[in-house]
Amino acid sequence: MIRRFSVPLLLASLFFAVTAPSAAAERDQQIAVIPLPASVTPAGGAFTVRGDTHLLVAGDARAQSVAHYFGDLLFRSRAIRPEIAQLGGGAPPRKAIVFNIDPAAAKADPESYQLDISSDGIVVTARSGRGLFYGAVTLWQILTSNPAEGDSIRAPAVRIVDSPRLRWRGLMLDSARHFQSVEYIRQLIDTMALHKLNVLHWHLTDDQGWRLQIRKYPRLTVAGSFYTQDQVRELVAYANERNVLVVPEIAMPGHATAALAAYPQLAAAGAPQPGSSNNLFNLDDATFAFIEDVLNEVVELFPGEYIHIGGAETALDQWKTSQQAQIRMRELGVSNDQLQSYFMQRVGKMLVQRKRRPVGWEYALRAGLPSDAVIMTPRGLDVALSAAAGGYDTVVSTIPALSFDYRQSTASDNLPVRDPLATLEDIYKFDPAPAALAPEDRQHLIGVQGNIWTDLLANEQQIQLQTFPRAAALAEIAWSPPEKQRWPEFIARLSVQMRRYIKLDIRYSDAVFQVRIDTRVVAARDRVGVELSRQATLGEIRYTTNGTEPDAKSPTYGDILELKPPITVKAAAFYEGLALSATTTAQFARK
Repeated sequence: MIRRFSVPLLLASLFFAVTAPSAAAERDQQIAVIPLPASVTPAGGAFTVRGDTHLLVAGDARAQSVAHYFGDLLFRSRAIRPEIAQLGGGAPPRKAIVFNIDPAAAKADPESYQLDISSDGIVVTARSGRGLFYGAVTLWQILTSNPAEGDSIRAPAVRIVDSPRLRWRGLMLDSARHFQSVEYIRQLIDTMALHKLNVLHWHLTDDQGWRLQIRKYPRLTVAGSFYTQDQVRELVAYANERNVLVVPEIAMPGHATAALAAYPQLAAAGAPQPGSSNNLFNLDDATFAFIEDVLNEVVELFPGEYIHIGGAETALDQWKTSQQAQIRMRELGVSNDQLQSYFMQRVGKMLVQRKRRPVGWEYALRAGLPSDAVIMTPRGLDVALSAAAGGYDTVVSTIPALSFDYRQSTASDNLPVRDPLATLEDIYKFDPAPAALAPEDRQHLIGVQGNIWTDLLANEQQIQLQTFPRAAALAEIAWSPPEKQRWPEFIARLSVQMRRYIKLDIRYSDAVFQVRIDTRVVAARDRVGVELSRQATLGEIRYTTNGTEPDAKSPTYGDILELKPPITVKAAAFYEGLALSATTTAQFARK
């Protein structure tokens, strides 16, 4: 039997408990939540969650779905599965967790929520299912902050009122250059949701492969792995349940080698040149008919607001040497440099007619996309500001800070990565929407995105190691107010997040805590100077010189070590008795 309880009485009791004054609350309580909420007000007391704690649902099916999601997540991470019941009439029980959708909060951001914890219970309230979902994620993080296992969890009393800084908080996954399994993409979507990231930009076509089944043009997917339309529908629906919008990218007018290999009559310069990213579609009406057919199927598969159409071309030489392109240029009365504008405008209008907003890389700015297009800017804030000043909504994805295929540390980690160095701190201290911007410009900087290009990342494990915990830093600069963003405090919370990664089998890089071992000159000729350092200074470095693995009781590093070779040094970072990094080892031979 489903039990029904009254919402107002329970909400009222929690309100008075949580809003009780606390002498210790001179500033926001630092809770182990990433991204950090907008407002955190601590209160006295605590609430203990046990296996017999009820999850009470107030509202519609969306609240029921969030409660089930939260219960499953708590069971996976802490082996506690509360019973779900429906709120209705009658006196509410004490010691319960309530998920409440309140349509009266009409002026609230659809992703905002309020979380109240007191000794009487917990209430998560939001105007929409999206906000309620994020409130559940925050509550789950609070309940998994302590590494101790057991059949109960103590949550400190607190009121959290939260909403995002930016509405586009994204990751771009390149599945064209190297293919990823459906199972991996599901896991990526899951992990994005746990960071309140809400856009998966899915790069599906490029020179190396066309990964999306198009029924009208089956030769597109004859060579190489691809996603069937049924798989795509399932992934899009799965992402929607986790408040992640999937934005597909169909690259054009260049990066088209895979498409042109399948249908060479669409090429601007005969047979496409292998290994080149400059192979262009031609400008025939038949080519635009092909693109329109493709977009018809894409729009049906991806019901979201946005479709990405590429526009990352800087070399358009094939059009300059193509007799057909030159004829079309003269017919249109335009110059060579204006052909891309003609192409992108024509494709953009196709999407507008289908009630979709085109998205393009910043190089498409010169193409004069429709005014409601979204521009992505990898080349920094100057270009982003130019796009915003032109009235375009803009997503910042600056290289190298937001390119997750770049090197994370100077240590060798055997990952195929690009130079230069792009550390976790570089990401965290990057501001995609500086406060100095004029309000009319800042309103067009709608989001920030990290890009996972897979030219070099051939497998899913490499992608995970390059993405996490970078995605955590990205999430915080996208969600949390700038004045709340403090690197030392983020690093402390990240150490807890990494324990969650381990529990959920999410591979991640420990580069930010990894110990680097360098030699330094010392006075004694028979000695070697050894310096130990790391990117983040949380906790301490512990080391050994006898060949054993360092642990929480090993000597703490303070200053340069003067050691007599031959000797082996092993070092790792520790915080509160727990290892933050794998061991770094260096051997020093006799001089």
